[in-house]
Amino acid sequence: FYTLELALYLGLLEEEIAQLMLDDLSDYLDLRRGRKTLQEVQENMQKRMVMSLRGLGKSI
Repeated sequence: FYTLELALYLGLLEEEIAQLMLDDLSDYLDLRRGRKTLQEVQENMQKRMVMSLRGLGKSI
């Protein structure tokens, strides 16, 4: 948590990574509020991880 806070404070997060984290947190809130199942949240997170890795692979 503190590592994330420090990265935010210093402005080190790339926009894409920040958006992925927001999407993950939004899904988590939906889970806690009963709007999504754990499986739905996990599947969404896995899809975002794959998309992120594919994006990183293109830039290497």
